[in-house]
Amino acid sequence: MAAESIAGRGGHRLAAAFVTVMGLAGPAAATIDPVSSRLARVEAELARLKADRAAAVERRGLIADALADASTRTAWLEGVPGGGGFDGRPLLRSADGEYELGLALHVQTRFVAGRLGDAGPDDDSTITGMELRRTRLKAVGHVLDERLRFQLGGGFSDDGDPFSITDAWVQWIEGAAAIRVGNFRPIFLREEQTSAKRLPGVERSLVSRLIRQRRRPGVLSSWRGGPLRLHASIQDADGLLGGDAWQAAARAEWRLAGDWRGLRQETGFRGSDPAAAIGAGVLHVGTSGRPDVTQATADLLWTADGWGMTVVATVEDPEGGERAWGATARLGWFASDRLELVGRVQVGDAEDELLAVGAGANWYVDGHGLKLQADLLHALDGPGGRWRTAGTGWRSESGDGQTLVRLQAQVAF
Repeated sequence: MAAESIAGRGGHRLAAAFVTVMGLAGPAAATIDPVSSRLARVEAELARLKADRAAAVERRGLIADALADASTRTAWLEGVPGGGGFDGRPLLRSADGEYELGLALHVQTRFVAGRLGDAGPDDDSTITGMELRRTRLKAVGHVLDERLRFQLGGGFSDDGDPFSITDAWVQWIEGAAAIRVGNFRPIFLREEQTSAKRLPGVERSLVSRLIRQRRRPGVLSSWRGGPLRLHASIQDADGLLGGDAWQAAARAEWRLAGDWRGLRQETGFRGSDPAAAIGAGVLHVGTSGRPDVTQATADLLWTADGWGMTVVATVEDPEGGERAWGATARLGWFASDRLELVGRVQVGDAEDELLAVGAGANWYVDGHGLKLQADLLHALDGPGGRWRTAGTGWRSESGDGQTLVRLQAQVAF
């Protein structure tokens, strides 16, 4: 009995101990479960922070690479040799400075509407249409030495002809002197020396087209000292081997004010320094099978703060033929920083008298790089006879009352 009593008491104690342990284990398990949950959330947050930090490091690396690349591309503009950038046109330059290449693009889109006042109600009396007047691409730069310059340019004509090369030459500059060899336009007429993208009107005057200045292969020498600048050239007028035609040109210019760079354009933007020059030139074309032709010109260019004026006179004297002459005057005034108002008069006689007046406006969105132009012209006489009208919108018709409206948009760099 004693043994059974002891065994019974022992069993009761074991049972009590078991119940006590189980009672304690329940709250402990309940306590551990939320702790594990919080620990899992903390670990997930740490993992996210590590990922964000890695992404931030990667982003900083990408930004640093981009800044380094931009610095390399524009380093040459800051005086560091080598690299490339944009300075009016896209440019590439070798690290040693011996090679440089720049690209230029020029596009003019034009709408033309013209009417012959004395042609009656016929359908042919009025013309309208649009054209790509100029689409040109040009590469310029230097090779081996900054004094050895080159230019290669071409474009599509406004009558749909395929792409053709216009300028292709190399030039060596030594101090105040330079010599050019290749295919180029002779330096002769004032209006022709103003780049088409810098013209103060929709198109050059008919007077400038009275004398045809073709680009031909030849040699050009130039010199300038102080206010004086001289040019002389001789070229193959046929542009073909075995041809017997040749042309020689000479031009002298005297700078009255400003610098030569400022005289590259006929537009006097607001805030620009005064610039002025007078010039004169002669061009002679000779062949063995046709009469020789001698042409001469004189001009005045003046620009100042918001003003621009150009006066040009030309004469053409063919051997054994009738002398032709022409003169034009243009005045421009800026009504605002971007709006220029222009007036022009043209007179002459080339087997048909010419008297034309016109007015126009230029809106410079971004200088000559992006501008809109418009003009209204009226011919009281001409332009028939020997007046060359191709590319101008005029029709080669004698008589009075021809009216012309031209609208143009230009993009150039």
